[in-house]
Order: sequence, then C-alpha cells, then structure tokens
Amino acid sequence: MTERLYYQDATQCEFEAGVLRCEPAAGGVRVYLDQTAFYPGTGGQTADTGTLAGQPVLEVGEDDAGDIYHLLAHPPDATRVRGRVDADRRFDHMQQHTGQHILSEAFVRLHRLGTVGFHMSADVSTIDLATDRLDDRRVAEALRLANAVVWEDRPVDISYHDAAATVALDLRKPTRREGEVRVIGVADFDRSACGGTHVARTGQVGVITVVRTERFGDKTRVYFLCGGRALRACQDNQAILSALSAMATTGIPELPAKLDKLLQTVKAVERENGKLKAELQAERAPALREQHRGADGISRVILTLDEPADVARALCQKLIAGDHRTLAAVLSAPSGTVFIGRTPDLAADMQALVAELRAAFGAKGGGRPDFAQLGGLSRETAAALLDQIGSRYRSCSG
Repeated sequence: MTERLYYQDATQCEFEAGVLRCEPAAGGVRVYLDQTAFYPGTGGQTADTGTLAGQPVLEVGEDDAGDIYHLLAHPPDATRVRGRVDADRRFDHMQQHTGQHILSEAFVRLHRLGTVGFHMSADVSTIDLATDRLDDRRVAEALRLANAVVWEDRPVDISYHDAAATVALDLRKPTRREGEVRVIGVADFDRSACGGTHVARTGQVGVITVVRTERFGDKTRVYFLCGGRALRACQDNQAILSALSAMATTGIPELPAKLDKLLQTVKAVERENGKLKAELQAERAPALREQHRGADGISRVILTLDEPADVARALCQKLIAGDHRTLAAVLSAPSGTVFIGRTPDLAADMQALVAELRAAFGAKGGGRPDFAQLGGLSRETAAALLDQIGSRYRSCSG
C-alpha cells in the first residue's frame, strides 16, 4: 500500500520513493510507489501533475484495489525515483477545495442547503445544492459569511477517527466510509470527511466569489472561484470594464446607466428602421402584382425576403389590400415565418390551408380565411413550405 504523503503535509511537492512494481497500461506503464505526494484525483478534486523519474506524469489515479498508480510513457530506470508535483497547481487546488468546504457550510448554516456534488476543473469549481430555488440574495449572504471565515484566518486541521465515532463529530455530511476516516476541520465552523489537499489556514484561500448559478432538475449548480483564480477573474473583468468605460466615454460607476441609454437608442433606431423597410417593401406591391399576373388574371406573388417578420408581414398585407385578384406568400427567411393571404375578390381559404400545412411541416400558425401565417421553421423547411404553397396557388382558380 502506498503511503500518501499529502495526507499530512499538502505543501510537500518533492519526494523520493521506492518502486514497488510496474504494469503495462494503455498509453504507457503504471508505476506503483511505496510513497507518493501525487494526489490521484478523487472526491471532486482534480489530480496532480508533475514529473517522476524525470518523465512527465501522464495520469495519476487509483486502481480497483485503491492503490495509487502513476502513468509514465516508459518504465523508470532505477528502483528509487524522485517525484516533483506542480506546486502552483497543487496550491490552486488547495485553495479551491478548502474554499468549497467553507462555502458549502455557509449555505448550510444560513439556508440549510446541503451540497450534493462537487467538481473542480482547470478553470472553475462547482457545488451542487439540493434546491431548485436559489436567488441572488441567498448567494450574497453565503458569500459574506464564507469570506468572513476566510479573512478571520482560522486554522484548518486534519484528524483521523474510526467511522463509528464520526457520529459524535457533527460532520456537515455523514460519511459512508468504513474503518479510519480522515476529517478536515475549519475551526469552529466546518468538519467534513475528506481525502483531499487543503490549506493550513483559511486566510490562504484569499477570497471566494461566485461567478454564476445554473438550475438543473431539482438542484442548483453554483460556479465559484477562490484565491488566485478569483484574482485573475477580477483583473480580467476590470480590464473589460475599463475598455467599455473608454468606449462609452464615461466612468465605470456610470456604465449601467450609459449602456441602458445606448440600448434604448439602438432599439428606437431599429424600430424606425423596421418601419422604413416595411414602407419601402410595401411600395413594391403594385409592381409585384403586375409582374406575377397570370393569363387567368390572378397574380400569384411568392417571395423570400432576407428581412424580419414584420417587414414580410407588411408586404404581404399590402399585396392583398383591395380588389386586385392576388394570392400572396411572403417568407421572412431570418425568422422562418411565412405569411399568406388573398384579396377580398378571391375565395381561397388561407385558414384551411394553414391548418393542412401546419401538420405536414410541423409548423405553428393560424389566422383568418383571408390572411394567415406559419412559423417556427428552419430556413430549409420554410423554403420547402413556400414551394408547396406555390403549387397550391398555381392550382387555385380563385
């Protein structure tokens, strides 16, 4: 059995060890040692990286027997090897993991929300809370408490207990482990069964921040950053804010009001632009009717516009205004919406046509006997639908 050096000193990143055995494996060879400082990646915490016997460690894990292996490209040349864990990565993981314990306990103390899942990736860590209702207020309250514990620089201790004795320890979450249980304690705040690496004092976590939350099923996933990750995110966000401030020629505190004003202006311009486009398209109606008039005196106007739905609607309505013996179908390609209609001097039932095509093309829509629409279509489906409408119009005698 390999002695886990990180259990007692998470800051130890260099060590010497004896090689117990080597086993062929996919991608190289699994090397088993009598002791190691490499964390194998369990309990939500990511595995360590580094070098062993001068080679990059490709993977650290536990086999089915619970023994730690180190995957190398080639077997080591000697029976005694030197290992070196990536110290910066290790400390980052320590910050994230201790920060997770603190944040999880804050949610329990303030809102009785237990953590049912934890995952650490290279960029962000997450906890899954047993609730589908988590508002910003409760997140902010948990963060205030968690960071207060961090800044009080409380000691973080490691202790070992028989599994049966952990009932008296008031662990945040009862353990299902048997035999000896490793417990991580944050003084006067949290006690949890854990095999991961942690800082010695909460002050080393630096700061905890939540970047977003996400509801899934009956749970909520909380994305958070600690320490160096939180600092880098703050620096990146500051750079973005400074750039936006310069572009908007205003101070950062005034940015929300300035951006809101700009967005309102943009929306007003877009509305006015839409009206102008609709009017311009509508002006085409008389010429389009004459251009598409058949020998039977009926104009069958079938068009595709690369314009929003309201522009296509306006043109279709203009085409069927008055007694001009016209059948119109106008597709708004960007929105996947088709508008169909007929002039009052024709008897074709657009409402019935929509009902028939809606089922055939899996579309949504409805309308009146003289004007209707179909939407919720992809560009390809909308184009096929327009072709079908064209076929129906050509067989229509009014």
